[in-house]
This record gives sequence, C-alpha cells and structure tokens, in this order.
Amino acid sequence: MLTSTIYAAERQERNIPAISLVIDRSGSMGFSNYMTPAKQRAQTFVGLMEIGDQVGVVSYAEEATTNHQLTTITSDAIKTAVQNSINQIQPGGRTSIGAGLNMGRNQLNAATVAGQKAMILLSDGLDNFPPFAINVVPTIPAAIDVY
Repeated sequence: MLTSTIYAAERQERNIPAISLVIDRSGSMGFSNYMTPAKQRAQTFVGLMEIGDQVGVVSYAEEATTNHQLTTITSDAIKTAVQNSINQIQPGGRTSIGAGLNMGRNQLNAATVAGQKAMILLSDGLDNFPPFAINVVPTIPAAIDVY
C-alpha cells in the first residue's frame, strides 16, 4: 500500500509534457536511408511516454502535414495509434524544416498541459525550401524547447 501511495505522489508532482514529434519526410531522408531509423526512434519515444502526456506528430517536405493531432495518452491503444501514424510517413520532395517547425509550434500552442512543451525534430538537416528554419525559430515561444 505504501508503494502505491508513493507512486501516486510522484505522479502528482511530475510535470506532464506536451511533445510534438516533427519528422522530416523529404526525399533525402529516403535515399540516404534515414527515414526508417527516424520512424523507429520516434515510435520508441512514444512507447516510453506515460499516461497523461500529450503527443502529436507532424511530418514535412515542401509542406507540413499533421500525421496525428496532439492527443493525451490515456492508454496503450493511443500510443499504438500514434506509432501507426508515424509508420505511415513516406519520404519524397524537398525539405522545409521551417514548415515543420511552424506546424509543431501550432500544435504545442494548443496544448492543455501546464508542464513542459517541446518539439523533437528528426531530420537530416538539409533545409532547401522555404520557409527556412532560420526564419521560423525566432517565432517559437520561449516556453517551447526544440530538440
């Protein structure tokens, strides 16, 4: 009984995060063989998230797409649905990291958690189509970390 009481207290003190996974789906991710490892790492990350956390998935090439709306994890079924949406991402096109960051920022602006908000950017780093990351980064609120 004491263990479950301690666990409950720890859960109450934990800052619940909102995470937007921003995944590069440009052609270079495919022909450089980075797409599969990026998707695997993103799926593993989702698997490690906890009940109550919020997660969303955005992918980008020339334009960004919401692959999974920002969602509160309430069960393993939600995690599986997010992982499946990551699995459906296919590479092709040029790279606008700025487009992905814009959409990730918009997802996190809608987050309902009081805890940390962060984007996790998975990319080969070859930004070659506007909007460019250098122009978008200054528009991201200080309360949102980008990794």
